[in-house]
Amino acid sequence: MPKAINKKTKANKKYKTIIAGRDSAREIKIYSPKFTISKKVSEGSSKKNIKTAQRIKIINVSSNNNKDKNKEIIPENFDSINIESNPKDIANYGKIAIKEKNVNNQESGLPKIFPLNKNINFIAGDNREVQVKDEIKTTSGLSLRLYRKIAFSFIFFTILLLAVVAYFTFIKVNIIIIPNQERLSDNLIVDISDAGNAQKSAGSIKGIVEEVEIEKTKQFDSTGEEIIAGEVAGNATIINNYIKSQPLVATTRLLSPDNKIFRIKKTVNVPAGGSVEVEIYADDINPQMALGPTKFIIPGLWAGLQDKIYAENKEPIEYKQTVKKNITQLDIDQAVEDLKKELIAESEDKLGGNYKDYNKIVYKFNNDSISIIIDSKAGEEKESFSVTMKAKVAVIAFNRGEIEKLAEAKLMASLPASKELLKFDKDKIEYVLGGYNVNRGSATINASFEGKITLNSNADIIDKSKLLGLNNDQLSAYLKTLPEIASFEINFYPSFINKVPNLVDRINIEVKK
Repeated sequence: MPKAINKKTKANKKYKTIIAGRDSAREIKIYSPKFTISKKVSEGSSKKNIKTAQRIKIINVSSNNNKDKNKEIIPENFDSINIESNPKDIANYGKIAIKEKNVNNQESGLPKIFPLNKNINFIAGDNREVQVKDEIKTTSGLSLRLYRKIAFSFIFFTILLLAVVAYFTFIKVNIIIIPNQERLSDNLIVDISDAGNAQKSAGSIKGIVEEVEIEKTKQFDSTGEEIIAGEVAGNATIINNYIKSQPLVATTRLLSPDNKIFRIKKTVNVPAGGSVEVEIYADDINPQMALGPTKFIIPGLWAGLQDKIYAENKEPIEYKQTVKKNITQLDIDQAVEDLKKELIAESEDKLGGNYKDYNKIVYKFNNDSISIIIDSKAGEEKESFSVTMKAKVAVIAFNRGEIEKLAEAKLMASLPASKELLKFDKDKIEYVLGGYNVNRGSATINASFEGKITLNSNADIIDKSKLLGLNNDQLSAYLKTLPEIASFEINFYPSFINKVPNLVDRINIEVKK
């Protein structure tokens, strides 16, 4: 191996070693960055100057013969070239390498040299290196621009990567929907079997099926009326402020300020300076003759006495009628209907205590067993009449808890896949007796019920793919078209974002009850 020339004893010299060529036993030493290369074109031919600057010295370092050390040798036969430069030429060091590389490539046939960094160069084709032995900092303009471009590219792609990571990590939209609530109705027919019935049907509920006879009598008012007579009458006081007494005969006229004429019923004598209370009545019998407290003149007296002898009434004079009451057919029909309702209500009060083991009792009249006694007939002139009713009432007693469970289970089974039961109000179940047979101890109950339903939490009513890229207004408009949604709330994260992400997994939909 050749001795590496890594240093120079002269303080004003710097070195750069380039390993090249195929012969490892030789080296070439060149002085000054501006140099002349001489080489033989062919064996035996004379020198040919390719480029001339200052002097060039070629040394065979590995030879022990002084003659060989200073003779010219073809550069392409050597492994390395040492380039020596003065300190003042350090700034041009990079250019030296480029010029030398061009010479070697064009004239000596050496492989191309590619710079890797400030210390090492790579040679294409033969995997050989160019190694900088000195410590001179010689970064070329081309390398600086390349490093700057690489650094900026790295920063750009780093920021881009962080932006992508932030997008997938933080940007999202949360949609809270409040679904509409609906009412779902259904009914259930249940068999009730009497506790003493040995032939209890499968699926029936244990209870009591029986009939009870009840009776009730009640007095009712007649509503039929016949007007026999009417009158407009009242009381008045006749006042005498004259020095003599004044006799007045029955039917003496009294005139009101609005020209209504009344008469006194009896003859009276009004003492001087005194007064007399009399009954008065109107000539014309109709409601318009009624009047309030007022002052009457007596038109039959001399005009000079009318301001001294006059009449006054302190109480209103009213129109009164004489009415005769009678019973109508409507009175009888209404009385029978009302008595039925009262009879059932009393049955619940009186008979309820007999079925303490059961929490629900249904009553029904046996219309075929009803007997009614009325003490009067339609058209009779009576102010009131009485009705007596006697009937058999069917009593069906059972525990409603079993029916409530069956009703809720049926309601749940009828729910659509996307709905769930929000509320089942068992206290609002209506029980109606369908039919019964006391002898067999059986009855059927029709239970009507309803529940409040809404969307379940897993309901897929919103197609997320249709939301991608929508802004806030577009998203709101779309949600308003869905009939299942009563209201909604949209929250973008971060808050300054106003657009739905383009990934469905960044869209969160929450169903709020």
